Amino acid sequence: MILCCGEALIDMLPRTTTQGEPAFAPYVGGAVFNSAIALGRLSAPAAFFSGLSSDLFGGQLREALGASKVSSTYAHT
Repeated sequence: MILCCGEALIDMLPRTTTQGEPAFAPYVGGAVFNSAIALGRLSAPAAFFSGLSSDLFGGQLREALGASKVSSTYAHT
């Protein structure tokens, strides 16, 4: 198993709402986080080691790990 250790981020990228108003949209990211996602998508056994928040953004990060078959066993809240 490849253990990826580092930070996970939520990038707030500028977007426009359906009503044409400026807004920001959250996207998961972070160099090590992205590497773990890529490994999982390539079917390499991978896990992510870091702290994740217990809020909505932490949930979004955990969901992204699971969707790419990356273990979040070592990602503590």
